[in-house]
Amino acid sequence: MHTGINNTFLYSACKISCTFSNGSNSINTRGTGFFINKGSIPYLITNRHVVDFDYYKGHNTGYQLSRLLVDNRHFDPATQLPTDIVTFELHDLDKIVFSQERKNDIACLYYLNNIELLPHKDGKAQKCEVAFHIPYDLLATENDFLTKLNVCDFIGFSGYPNAHDVRNNNPIFRMGSIASDPRTNYSFCEDFVGDIVAYDGLSSGGASGSPVFSLQKGFEIGGGLIKTSENFYRRALCVGINAGHVKEGQREVMLGGYCVPITGLHSGISYFYKSTEIIKIIDEICPKEYPGHITF
Repeated sequence: MHTGINNTFLYSACKISCTFSNGSNSINTRGTGFFINKGSIPYLITNRHVVDFDYYKGHNTGYQLSRLLVDNRHFDPATQLPTDIVTFELHDLDKIVFSQERKNDIACLYYLNNIELLPHKDGKAQKCEVAFHIPYDLLATENDFLTKLNVCDFIGFSGYPNAHDVRNNNPIFRMGSIASDPRTNYSFCEDFVGDIVAYDGLSSGGASGSPVFSLQKGFEIGGGLIKTSENFYRRALCVGINAGHVKEGQREVMLGGYCVPITGLHSGISYFYKSTEIIKIIDEICPKEYPGHITF
């Protein structure tokens, strides 16, 4: 099976550690994020609920984001193998933008100048660069969702759920298949809306913010007399950002105007927000004059 996915896709996910404080108490959380490279400008993408403590709460709890760490992998160009982990601490925590539609659980950190590289345990010199990033042109467009993606297409997502590789501090890759019509927006209760696709697969805590990839379909045949049908081949694409899962018996659960996971077992259905919304954030909201100190 030609998936179009290799080991480098695994490391496109980076671990995000957040500290929220209300002045007297602190809460530590973990999620996943990934870098998008457009014209050598870095954009760090994650879920809004990873960096906005009140997003699912519907009211102000008093907890504000006070610290954000990103674990980022380097790699050896000679062997193409991942090497050391470099941890960024981002200090401009007000330089975060969200989707213009609150219903879309997406955040983008765009002003990546004020960065501190935390000391490496073995004292090695560190470089502020991102090796495993996702090119902007790999993001699935509106036309891709309308004409190239179908139910039962296989998807995979890389992230840091509780079951990630703790010893090596590595993400893990999970698989699933598109369960809802990708041309429309999925909703598991009347008030839970957004630019969402459901998939048959197991998302769990810590995997929020994982990049979701559609696997390659078919293979390219060029030249000669052999020709394939128009939709025989589709390259692997980044189709969105993983956000959560539906729980059994959740349909009637409401909180802050949203249906959110509270009780019940995993239904086997998870969901991601479409890459078209990531494109909108980068193209329409983020300023273009800040290349940042992170390099690709």
